[in-house]
Amino acid sequence: MGLSIAACLVAGMGLGYAVGAAVGLSLVFTFVGLAAGIVGAAALLRAQLRKYT
Repeated sequence: MGLSIAACLVAGMGLGYAVGAAVGLSLVFTFVGLAAGIVGAAALLRAQLRKYT
């Protein structure tokens, strides 16, 4: 579970950085990607915790 959450965060941040580098606004898109990764990690955590409730 921890590795999948970390993968969501790293993937979101990496994709944000890649898009930002292509557009020229790397810092803005890095934070947007990080926010998307946090949302994805939270959704994954919620889905995994619902199995036990």
